[in-house]
Amino acid sequence: MALANSIPFNVLYTNKTDNYFKYKYTIENFSLRPEKTGEKIISPTFVVGSKERSEWCLWVYPNGEEEESKEYVSVFLILLKPNKAKVKFSLSILNDKKEEENVKLVTESKDFANGWGQGYPRFVKKDFLMDKSNRLLVNDKLTILCVAEIVELKSENHENSIPYDVLYTNKTDNYFKYKYTIQNFSQRSEKTGEKIISPTFVIGNKERSEWCLWVYPNGNEEVSKEFVSVFLILLKPDKAKVKFSLSILNDKEEEENVKLVTESKDFVNGWGQGYPKFVRKDFLLDRSNGLLINDKLTILCETEIFELKSENHEMIIPYCMLSEPMLNLPLIESENHEMSIPYDVLYISQTDVNNFKYMYTIQNFSLRPEKTGEKIISPTFIIGDKERSELCLHIFPNGQDEDSKEFISVYLTFVKA
Repeated sequence: MALANSIPFNVLYTNKTDNYFKYKYTIENFSLRPEKTGEKIISPTFVVGSKERSEWCLWVYPNGEEEESKEYVSVFLILLKPNKAKVKFSLSILNDKKEEENVKLVTESKDFANGWGQGYPRFVKKDFLMDKSNRLLVNDKLTILCVAEIVELKSENHENSIPYDVLYTNKTDNYFKYKYTIQNFSQRSEKTGEKIISPTFVIGNKERSEWCLWVYPNGNEEVSKEFVSVFLILLKPDKAKVKFSLSILNDKEEEENVKLVTESKDFVNGWGQGYPKFVRKDFLLDRSNGLLINDKLTILCETEIFELKSENHEMIIPYCMLSEPMLNLPLIESENHEMSIPYDVLYISQTDVNNFKYMYTIQNFSLRPEKTGEKIISPTFIIGDKERSELCLHIFPNGQDEDSKEFISVYLTFVKA
C-alpha cells in the first residue's frame, strides 16, 4: 500500500498547494472499443490534495454521449469527492510527439457537483481521430491530458475523507464500512461465472488487513445465473474471523436487501464468504424498486474483524508476492522523488529497493477476448524512492503478432523512468 503522502502515478502536481494538477489517461486499443453511443469508459480515480482532498475521474464516450454527438468522442471531468467544487480546466490529446492537440480550455471557473462534472460532448470528431495522418492515436492508444486548477471545494461532511470509500467508525480499525459503486450496471458484459473485482481496501495499522468485493452480475454459477452474486474476499493476511453484512443503498441512501452474518466466519487468503443469490437480477433492474440510481449499483459492506492470522510473522506479504528470482533494476533517473510503496511490490530491504517481486493474476483467462496483437496491461507498480521507476506487464493472450499467435507473449515494460 502507498504511504500517506504518495502520489498516484498519473497525477503530476506542479505546486505545493495541490490546487493545480495534470492528469494523463491512456486508453489502449481505442479503435476496438465496443462501447455504443451513450456508453462510457471511466478512468481510474485520481486523488488531489491533502487537507482539502478531492477525488476525480474522466468519463470518455468513444461513440458520443448521445445521438447528437454520436460522430464524436465525448469527454467529461467528473467530481467524485467532496460534494461541490469550482474548477478551471482544459482537456487535450497528446500526439505522437507528446504535444497537446485539440485543446479545449475553460477560462472561467465552472461548478461541479458530486457524481457529475463538465466537459465536451463534441470533444473530437471520431473520423478525424481515427485518421492516422493526424497522429492523434499512437499505436491505437488515445492519451487525454486534463489540466485543472481547483478554485474551491465544499463538502457537506466535514470529517476527514478516507480513500476507497472506507468509513472507519472507531479507532481500533476492527469495524468498518465500505461502499462500492458500479457504474452502468445494466450494461455490464460479464457472463455467468465472470466477476467484477472492487478496488482493494485496507484496514488497520498494527493488525493490517486487505479486502475486496467480488460481484458477479449474472451469478457465479449456473444455479445462480438469475441473481447477482456478491462475496467479501480476504487478500491479506492468511486467515481471519469476521462478522459482516452486505446490502444495497437505494435512491434515498437507505440500506435494502440486507444480508447479515450473525456469527463470525472463517476467511482464508484469496477466498471469502458471501451470497450466490444476493439479489434477483430482474428485481434489481426494475426501476420501481429504487435500487439502481442512474444505472449505478451501490453495495455497502459492514464488517467487524475478530481475529487476523499470518503464517509469515516477519512481515505480512501482499497476496500477489511469489518466490521467483528477483529482477535487478539498473540505476534510474527521475524528476519525481516522493516516496510511494505500492501494496503489490515486495522490497527486500530498506537499503536495496532495486530488487522486487511482483505477481499479477488474470481472472477467467480462457474467456479473454483479446485477438493476436491485443494486450492486457497490468496495474502499474512503483519501485524505489529517490531513484523511482514505474513498470507494468504487457500480456498478449494470443501472441504479439502472427509469428507468436499460438503462444502467450509477456513483456516487462517501463511506464516512467
